[in-house]
Amino acid sequence: MSRLLLGLLCLLWLSPASAQNAVFAPQGSFTAITYNVAGLPQGLSSGNPAVNTAPIGVRLNNYDLVNVQEDFNYDNVLRANLTLRYSSPFSGTAGTGDGLNTFSRFPLNDFIRVKWNKSFGLLCCGNDQLTPKGFSHVRVSLSRGIYLDLYNLHADADVDAGSEAARADNLRQLAAYILAESAGNAVIVMGDTNARYTRVADTMQTFVATAGLTDVWVQLARAGVAPVQNDVSLIDATNPSGSGNEVVDKVLYRSSRAVQLTPVSYTVDNKIFVDASGNPLSDHDPVIVPFNYALASDVRYSDIFGGSGGDAYNDLAVVPNPTTSIRQITVRGAARIDRVSFVYDNGATVSHGGAGGSDKTITLSAGEYPVSANLCTGVHNTLRIFYLAITTSLGHSVANGVTTNTCATFTAPAGGKITGFLGRSGDELDQMGLITRPINP
Repeated sequence: MSRLLLGLLCLLWLSPASAQNAVFAPQGSFTAITYNVAGLPQGLSSGNPAVNTAPIGVRLNNYDLVNVQEDFNYDNVLRANLTLRYSSPFSGTAGTGDGLNTFSRFPLNDFIRVKWNKSFGLLCCGNDQLTPKGFSHVRVSLSRGIYLDLYNLHADADVDAGSEAARADNLRQLAAYILAESAGNAVIVMGDTNARYTRVADTMQTFVATAGLTDVWVQLARAGVAPVQNDVSLIDATNPSGSGNEVVDKVLYRSSRAVQLTPVSYTVDNKIFVDASGNPLSDHDPVIVPFNYALASDVRYSDIFGGSGGDAYNDLAVVPNPTTSIRQITVRGAARIDRVSFVYDNGATVSHGGAGGSDKTITLSAGEYPVSANLCTGVHNTLRIFYLAITTSLGHSVANGVTTNTCATFTAPAGGKITGFLGRSGDELDQMGLITRPINP
């Protein structure tokens, strides 16, 4: 697996993209894997986790982004055999945890667990109500300024009416969350959906369409044609990665205006994650997908600064046109930064934060544009932005809040201007990073 080409982000702007189409420059690659590791207590698990968890951990070290499900009672064994640097915190054994964990060669930021709104089956029907299943969301820093949102899930199991209704609700909940929390971001969703395109009661087609995702199996093995919903499962043990074999463990993705994802291949593995006798190490086979990624030549993200409270935002989703410029900046605050707002030359407006504090506003002249932001953080219940100063190309600035001992300054690259922010906000500003574009696209 190739490593990330960090030096490319130090280059100046490449050839500008048109207002309609981004031009992407090759950046790097990574390999993702999703695997239900059958980590329920020995005797309750459909696998043999007391023996097989250690070799699973060793084999997972060969991949860059790892999502596991049912990582319950043998998580300590799994982690003891993993050398991947970054990981999600353990949520608990069966009955208390969701069994979802992410391990990564890349930094992970703002890890969040979300419980399903609905589950079905206590002592039957998949027993889903015995543990708080759901999904997780984490932002992955593939390289400096190149981010994607990674989702892990384990949906309601079984095929009775109650389970199928709960699973459909799970997928609706996840799609709504992706639309709200990953607007403007590249996304990978991989995990145990317990769903099949072929099941009439399952809603995979609707989920994929609503969230704007592409299923790698459908794209690469089936030339983009999803199976028909006819309650006839597609099972082909002779070719597990082929068009005639649908598994419930899925890898789905979408690119963004800034980051392009391209899957290279699709493999349902039945050769690597096996024991010396060739028997599988879990009751699921892992799904492995190498991806190439590229960054649009006319978009740069800075590092992200601040806490993980509030909801995610990305101004690129609101103002994707590279020719758009900021004409007015308002920073609202007092002891902390309550809100930041922009008015653009095309009439669009964006605002992040709440209604506290008081406004300080600057109106930019023709040809003037913001070039840097100085931010300071502090703790008010959670980590938040306490101070924000934005400076323009003519040396004018607008600032609010109170400085602290933890500050950072982000500056647009040579030939670039700030056109918006990404980060998190609620009733105050929790987190912020810059979106910069070429001055003359």
